[in-house]
Amino acid sequence: MKKLTKILVFSILAVFLIGGTAMAYVYTYPDIYANWPNTSPITVVGDTHGTPLIGDATVNTSVIGNTEYLDSISINVSDRRVWDALFINTSDFNETDWEDWDYIVYESDNGVGGTDPYSLDQMPVSTDGIYSVNDSYDYVYVDYSGGRVGHVNGIDGSDVTATTIGYSVSYTSDVLTYDFDSGGIALGDDWGIGYTPWCANDVYLTPIPEPATMLLLGTGLLGLAVLGRKKLFKKS
Repeated sequence: MKKLTKILVFSILAVFLIGGTAMAYVYTYPDIYANWPNTSPITVVGDTHGTPLIGDATVNTSVIGNTEYLDSISINVSDRRVWDALFINTSDFNETDWEDWDYIVYESDNGVGGTDPYSLDQMPVSTDGIYSVNDSYDYVYVDYSGGRVGHVNGIDGSDVTATTIGYSVSYTSDVLTYDFDSGGIALGDDWGIGYTPWCANDVYLTPIPEPATMLLLGTGLLGLAVLGRKKLFKKS
């Protein structure tokens, strides 16, 4: 019994020691905003306005060494429109002023199809990709009369710089997913994420105190517990 206890204790310690290369987190967020905070281009009751309709979102991260990295973001988007933007703050996100973005991801039609109501010169940048954001920057706003005039839809192209961070975007069964290369975007404390179409609803995502699941670490400890239980019963 003592030997088995020592084995279990050693195994649990080993999981924690190597857990930095094996932990994965899943965060879930609700859709609670219709307007970009601190701007009110129109009066909205509830958290929706027109299309597309935005729902909950899921963020997956992993820990490599002692650093947490962004793996993927999945957002429920019904009737996605082109020219949307994803905002990323890697640490010290402030929910009061909704500023200090570190990265922005721009996508044009991305295979959505249909007639695009926006002309290319309304895009803050001319090429899809992940851009780093300057410490000081200006937002750009929708100016298309058939859209939501005055709505924040990006950051001025002169205030961003293209990066080489690898990523891919897919839109299947009303789920918009951003996948990022492993180790591409490091996260610190109090990071935050925002998503906005160019025409209507907004989704803003902020960290929650604890992830919904701690996948690999929890699975490893559960496996050790089951193994120890089986060995104990056999010995009995």
